[in-house]
Amino acid sequence: MGEEVFVLIGINADMEDCRQFVEKGDVAYWLGGDAFCIFFGHSPTSVFFNPVNIIRKLLVDPETFKKVR
Repeated sequence: MGEEVFVLIGINADMEDCRQFVEKGDVAYWLGGDAFCIFFGHSPTSVFFNPVNIIRKLLVDPETFKKVR
């Protein structure tokens, strides 16, 4: 969808503080794919199609994750 890193974690968590709008630097659990995700750059309109539970905000420059493949 944009500039995010997803790691499948195989954990099915409940909805808490779910959002569809994300910001650069948000760290979240993606309910639609049982994945941990880090939003580090541009996401189209910053709207995520499936809700995410925002866990934290990165304390480092999110653009560092552009190097991850």
